[in-house]
Amino acid sequence: MVVRLLLICLAAYVAVRLAARVIRYLAAAPRREAVVGPENSTATSEMIQDPVCGMYVPGHETITAVSNGQVVHFCSEECRDKFVNDRVRRP
Repeated sequence: MVVRLLLICLAAYVAVRLAARVIRYLAAAPRREAVVGPENSTATSEMIQDPVCGMYVPGHETITAVSNGQVVHFCSEECRDKFVNDRVRRP
């Protein structure tokens, strides 16, 4: 009878300690909520036109290449590759 009581107390103690660790871990975990503020509001709302196909893409989703010292934005790797290959073929 005493052994059962000790085992129950031990199990309760371990459960409380484990719950406390889980709560601390979850409280310390970084939040995955999007924060829209003045520093990143233009990156999410700015639409940029792909020079190859003409499609508009949000600025933060573009694929870039550098041409003549300027950054050029594309909707996909295919458009970027076509742009780069066309520039290489021209004299």
